[in-house]
Amino acid sequence: MYGFNRITPSDEVWKVIEGTYDGTLYKTKAWFEYLAFQHCQPFIAEVTKNEVLIGYFVGALLKRGVWTLGSPLEGVGTGSQGLSMLSEISVPERIEIYKELAKWVFKNRYAVLLQIEDWQLQIYDFEGAEDLIEYHDASWIDLTADEDTMFARMDKKSCRYKVNKATKEGVVIRETDDPDQFLDIHYEQCKSVMQGKGLEPLRSKSHLRELIKILYPKYLLLLEAVIPTGEIIATGIYATSDKTACSFSSASYREYSHYCANELIRWEAFKRCKARGASLFNNNGCMDFKLKFGAYRDFRPRLIFSKYKTAKAFRKFFKDLWHKHRFTIYKTFRRS
Repeated sequence: MYGFNRITPSDEVWKVIEGTYDGTLYKTKAWFEYLAFQHCQPFIAEVTKNEVLIGYFVGALLKRGVWTLGSPLEGVGTGSQGLSMLSEISVPERIEIYKELAKWVFKNRYAVLLQIEDWQLQIYDFEGAEDLIEYHDASWIDLTADEDTMFARMDKKSCRYKVNKATKEGVVIRETDDPDQFLDIHYEQCKSVMQGKGLEPLRSKSHLRELIKILYPKYLLLLEAVIPTGEIIATGIYATSDKTACSFSSASYREYSHYCANELIRWEAFKRCKARGASLFNNNGCMDFKLKFGAYRDFRPRLIFSKYKTAKAFRKFFKDLWHKHRFTIYKTFRRS
């Protein structure tokens, strides 16, 4: 019933993919230009039903011992990808397409592992088929509410009070007018944050430079928190589109923490992403300092398909190892 055909998409095809109802920032031509910097190979496939084109699958290939097809790949700063359909389909049909896609991927030896996160799917969609998924911890800010409601949802003591304090202290949030200067300051702040842990920043300066070069200004907000004396004491990089947004990188100088700029800059990011059309802000985790902004906690499914049972077992082993020692691994193998 379903057929697949790997393609190299033209600019016109990218426009179609980017314009679908289930599209995200992470399924754009620009994002895949950025992923190329991390040695990820784009994997785009036409999806047909009874030989009629109905959509596209969007993912990337990376060799991690074995070839893995990720939609998205873990560890490359990418949110939900998966299918981009020309017209709305049901959840059962979406899941069935993924099952057929996995068979096709393994038959054609494109990869040994296939993992997918699709923001159209929920945990309860897999009742009776839990062996297909693992739980992915997430939290979101609802940007569809009015600003007063969004503000009221934030924790009073650890968030609203600090936003108001920063405002009274004269902290101003602005979008940068000099991306090169912004990068220099942001990276120094990242180094300052990680220095106390004896680590280097998780993303190299060249990594961040490439991100800004490719995605700014269309898909990025580069925000600065400025105090009355003119010093930039906190910065944030926010990825945003007309559907979803997230915090990509944020940092500040600890000696200026009494200004509470971290809370104000994130609150401003919510408002500006909302103004750009985003309806959800992905917190990229469930730490307390993220949940205090009025986030609701969510558990999303990550579909895992494996050609061999041993490959799935090895994936779990190395994933657990990564989470336990990721900072040491970053420190040892981080690109300069």
